[in-house]
This record gives sequence, structure tokens and C-alpha cells, in this order.
Amino acid sequence: MGYRRSFAGHDSSVDSIYAKIQQTVLALPGHAQYFADKIEVEQKSVERFPTITGPRCTYDSNRNLYFEVLSHLPSPETIRVLGHFLCDDKDTPVPLMSPGSDWGGENPRANSFFAADTIMRMNLKSPPISAGGGPDARLERVRVWWEEIQAGKRVLSFDGQDTGYRFTPDGSWQIVGDIKNDGPDSLNE
Repeated sequence: MGYRRSFAGHDSSVDSIYAKIQQTVLALPGHAQYFADKIEVEQKSVERFPTITGPRCTYDSNRNLYFEVLSHLPSPETIRVLGHFLCDDKDTPVPLMSPGSDWGGENPRANSFFAADTIMRMNLKSPPISAGGGPDARLERVRVWWEEIQAGKRVLSFDGQDTGYRFTPDGSWQIVGDIKNDGPDSLNE
């Protein structure tokens, strides 16, 4: 799923197989936490290595793939995991090697930036922000959105799903109403 792309010309069987894999993975408890745990274990294992060295490069490559897989798992669990990573700034090189750079190359970003980018690619009915702005500005806007979701002030919903989710103070969520006709904004405070 980490390499899923829509290519013009593939037949519908590819979409069918993808949908089956996606639904199977989404039905597994801990489907998103599994990838969060992998990222955190690898992050800990490379903390003593400098940026853009062997083990760090492997970690950067792996976490990029893990976040890509998470972008294909539209669930409140995935959003909770990504919300957790919005506060993880450990991997940002200081000073930045290329201050205007966005995600990779000689300037690998922290998990917070990967999480914000992943949230923006999740086909949310009411995404946190529109595209644009630099990586720091996008991250801050996604963090504000996550605070509202986490506090239960906004309903989380995904394109193609008829239900929404409202987070509760303990970090769990409740399914709220049929939002097919009303849209997610009608359920937000």
C-alpha cells in the first residue's frame, strides 16, 4: 500500500485489489499504531547518528514509506497516530542545511512535518488547510486543526465514508451521525 498510485490506464481490478487490502488492514486493531511503533523504535536506534549518514538515511527512507502507508488508511486511529507525531520535532537538523527545503534530500524533516503532510493527503472532507505556504506554516495550521479534532470541537470525516468521528478527552472517539447529506461542518461546534 505504500507504493499505491493512480495511474491512467490500469484496469479496475487494481482498484478492487487495493480496496480489499485497505479494508482488511483497516479492520485490524492497532493498524496505525503498528507503524507508529516502527517509526519510534527506528528513531531511537539512530538518535546518536548524524543527519544524512548510513543508518539515518535508512531510517529516513523507512519512515517515509511508513507515513505513505498511513496516508492510505483513513481511520480515526490513523489520525490519532499522526496527531501524536505532530509534536515530534526531534529529527529536524539544526541548523537546517537548506532552510527553504521542504521534505527530504539533505534536509530531512522531523516526524511532525511528515505527519502534517500525511494528514493533508488523507482525503478528509474538511481538511485542515488548503495546499500552499511553506512547510513551517502548513505544520502550524495542521497542529491547530488537530487540537480542535483532539478536543472534540470538530468532527473528523473522510471522503467516501458516511460517518464522522468525534474524539473524546481520553483519546478514544465516538461515531457521530450520518454525514452523507449534511457534510462534516454541520456537526462541528
